[in-house]
Amino acid sequence: MNSQRIWEKSFDLRRRLLRGFFVRRGAAHADAEDLAQEVYLRLLRTTGEHAAAIENPEAYLFTVAANLAREQARTRAALPALDDVDLLAEVLESEQDIEGEFERAQRWSAISAAIARLPLTTRRVMELHYREGLDCMRISTQLDVSVHMIRKHVGKGLAACRSALDSRDAP
Repeated sequence: MNSQRIWEKSFDLRRRLLRGFFVRRGAAHADAEDLAQEVYLRLLRTTGEHAAAIENPEAYLFTVAANLAREQARTRAALPALDDVDLLAEVLESEQDIEGEFERAQRWSAISAAIARLPLTTRRVMELHYREGLDCMRISTQLDVSVHMIRKHVGKGLAACRSALDSRDAP
């Protein structure tokens, strides 16, 4: 039995348990399915053709899930509050500016510099989302990355932009 089939069988049997596992650890119900899918993808990537050698696939599956839940908790703690995300998105998308051309140029310069310092994938996700107007699902398909990871990249990019604006505005 090949690696993909082994994990597919194990995943199908435990998909509902995985979703509940993530919800109990603070994930939103809407994100739980994405996280479960991410577990499956990680299992395929990390074990390659050696899945049959794993003595207890269920334990391994939940070890991967626990690691992902810890990553998710750290990401949630690091993400800006929803109000901050909305405010930053408004700054990035705003056509009208009450602070004047000079202020807008300075803000844009800080945001551009922050985006330029981002890792390549995060920068590409930000460009596709804000410049091209693609939603997370379409970006996920285009980059062959899970929707959950796309959201993490957007959050990371927004946090970097907010930090750049905050440090620029600090006395």
